[in-house]
Amino acid sequence: MLFSSVNPNDLETPEERDARMKLVRQLQKTFYQDDELAGAGAGAGADISFCSPSKDNSRILQNVPLWRVQWTELPGFQNVLNCHVPHYTHMFRRILSCPDRTKWKFGHVFLEGGSENLGNDLYKLPDSTSPTTTSQATLTGTLLQITDYIEQDDGRLTLIVQALNQRFTIIDATQHLPYAIATVQLQPDSEVLAKYNGDAIQAVQEAHTYQEWEFRPTKWKETKEGGTKTIGGVSPLVNYNAQVEMPKIHQQKNSSGNNVTQESQSSNKDGEYVGDELLFQQLLGEGGSHFPEIPSTQSNIDQMLEMEIKVWVALDSMLRLLGKANPGIRIPVPTQLLGLLPHDQKWPLQFQLENFCDQLKSKQIGSTSKSEFVRLSPEADTVRRASRFSFVVWVLFDSISFGDNTNAVTKQTILEETSITKRLEYALNQFEIVNNIIRELLPPENK
Repeated sequence: MLFSSVNPNDLETPEERDARMKLVRQLQKTFYQDDELAGAGAGAGADISFCSPSKDNSRILQNVPLWRVQWTELPGFQNVLNCHVPHYTHMFRRILSCPDRTKWKFGHVFLEGGSENLGNDLYKLPDSTSPTTTSQATLTGTLLQITDYIEQDDGRLTLIVQALNQRFTIIDATQHLPYAIATVQLQPDSEVLAKYNGDAIQAVQEAHTYQEWEFRPTKWKETKEGGTKTIGGVSPLVNYNAQVEMPKIHQQKNSSGNNVTQESQSSNKDGEYVGDELLFQQLLGEGGSHFPEIPSTQSNIDQMLEMEIKVWVALDSMLRLLGKANPGIRIPVPTQLLGLLPHDQKWPLQFQLENFCDQLKSKQIGSTSKSEFVRLSPEADTVRRASRFSFVVWVLFDSISFGDNTNAVTKQTILEETSITKRLEYALNQFEIVNNIIRELLPPENK
């Protein structure tokens, strides 16, 4: 018997191909229809929804689909994903089958080697039947939202995704293959917890309250190649949404004149914090049934803001040093980053970033997708501003090599760090390393 080595699809006319792909999409729609009706569940027809909060604890998200890949994504970043791997294409189709776009969310988790290690016991996620104590699996990830997508003619998915300011820890994997699904616990920053006297539920709710304003959804048609089936790329950082009013949360001023959120107290008569014991043991390094006092909000905030200013000054110094090393070369800084520059500060005489912000007022920003430049007002929550800055400032180190420096901080270290102040301290140390390297390269008169 003779067989032809020619793929009959290669002989199709464009019209025949379009007709065949139309049929394929109709079959796909039929296959995922059950998920659309029941909520995008772990299996067709399952009566559950992805990323659904627990009825007993809104900090717990159930049925979170996990995208386990070879890099870490930090809150405030955005990206374009070209998904062609079958199991993840399947996962994303289930997510996108939900008619409510606000539920297009998934977890991003670092996995050494990516998909090739999904079935490797060395990187197995903990589950209720076999808690994994020897696994090397990364358990801290970031919640991402899909803001838009395109289905390519060959079935691939191209998605625009944004990393929300919501980190999580994996508690229990309910599915391992073909992709993981897990129950996770959202992990607020320790300074945010201090604002609410340790009430993690309120700290998590704050992130939900601010999300629409803090994350402007980027759409496919806004990109440079929006007229085709190609997303032309997006800015590496998410912009704030100028079309949404900043949430109003009752605040008081701290000793530096900065805003500190005031909400209900969660301490008992002895001043010990009630609630999530495991969380505080992890954050504060203490065991037992009693929690040590969280440092006062005022001292916490003042220390954090002092470190924030130091990082901005170091960033400005780096730009000036680079300008001396490369005269006439314009050093790009993401404008979304500049929007986080604090107001009313006594900057050094040579500080130039304030002038850059003034030049951007009322302008459209973005190298591909365009949106209005947003400089956070003095009334903006200082803790949330510093938190966002402590993550997105790392975009400046993506293209910088630290040579054989084994002490260089990884993005995963930054993601797992629960203190805003500590993350800013890491960034300050990195800037100082870079600035010292540049100074060594400059002639004495330019240092």
